[in-house]
Amino acid sequence: MDNEFDKIQNKDYVIIKRGNNFLLHQLCKTLRVKYFKSDIDLSNIVGKPFWSTYRMELKNKNNYTLELCNSFDIQENINLDNIDSGIDNRNIQDDNNAQILTKEKILGMRDNGISSQDILHELVKNSKTFSHKTEFAQEKYLRKKSKKYTDYIQILKPNIRLLSEVLLHQSPTQYLGLRVDTLSQIVTAVNFQPEGKYIIYENNCQGLVTATLLNLLSAKGKLLNIVTFNYPFHKRKALKAMNFSESKLQCLINITCSLFFENDKNDEDNLKVDTEFVMNSEDLKRKLSFQDSSCKRTKQKQIEIEEIRRLQTEKADGLIIVCKEDPSELLKEMLQFIFPSRSFVVYNQFQEPLIKLYSELRHRQDVVFIKLFENWLRSYQVLPNRTHPEITMSGTGGYLLTGITVTND
Repeated sequence: MDNEFDKIQNKDYVIIKRGNNFLLHQLCKTLRVKYFKSDIDLSNIVGKPFWSTYRMELKNKNNYTLELCNSFDIQENINLDNIDSGIDNRNIQDDNNAQILTKEKILGMRDNGISSQDILHELVKNSKTFSHKTEFAQEKYLRKKSKKYTDYIQILKPNIRLLSEVLLHQSPTQYLGLRVDTLSQIVTAVNFQPEGKYIIYENNCQGLVTATLLNLLSAKGKLLNIVTFNYPFHKRKALKAMNFSESKLQCLINITCSLFFENDKNDEDNLKVDTEFVMNSEDLKRKLSFQDSSCKRTKQKQIEIEEIRRLQTEKADGLIIVCKEDPSELLKEMLQFIFPSRSFVVYNQFQEPLIKLYSELRHRQDVVFIKLFENWLRSYQVLPNRTHPEITMSGTGGYLLTGITVTND
């Protein structure tokens, strides 16, 4: 039986994969997207299963429609049996003059609707050095070019691994260099349990860590998300991209940072300004809309206050801090809300703030087993007769500070 959650619905977030390129996109009313200078109509993907593959069909200049295809329709390989190959690549000069076809001609072929397989044939035919390459080098060349000029697009369902790769590739600094292996280290370091209650403070990661923890929670679990005025909940793209169900989102309680630290003066001032603006407006509809939002805000604030009061007795099972700023004061204030014998983890892209925090924690009597380490990962290419580490890799996966809370008795 088909699962409706596995079918694409309007307003869903999808990941568009073309070759080695990924794009996170939310479907809207127009159902169109600009992707590498191509205007693509996405209307045909609604109601279709995730992970389906489509062929880009040229409608007119730079405007494409998508046609669903199966694995038997995909043809991007060239038979190399009848093509000569060299013994080694020592005599091949990489001077960018090996290809006779210019970039403009190649792009013109694609704009005229010529298939990617025909483009590959022309690239091989007009290459001065292809027949001198080794078989391995020829395969690598074709694999690289087929991904660059491919006609096929795959629509993927967002998950934590894909979101981590897509967002990190788009802007490593904006997401604090947070790799998927670092996410797994955070989950392990805090000893995450599906039915537990955890406090998280995350800034500048678009809700990626929050989405990771929420995805692992069961219906009995709870995640208290501390949000700030400068980085509110609605800006957390990764959290929205997971398309969580309403029942799953009920496990997530958002608490404003000022209220959490008993300093809600800024919220009262903002509410007063909003009230004066509406009272001076002549638009009755906007006035009624403000009254509705004000009621919702009051109700949300009551929920936040109840959760904060409950933390005084029913403390949390762990604490996660992921932020760009100095986490020292945040951690010191939040440790009081954690049960003894529970874990906490702090992530930062740079080691200097964590070194300072590490030194301060060593003088405290309520935390033990403090560790500060750098996360490191290297991926490998695994192919027949040519398995080796990848040539390019990220410099660092950031730094983690972990510890366990204890009583002072």
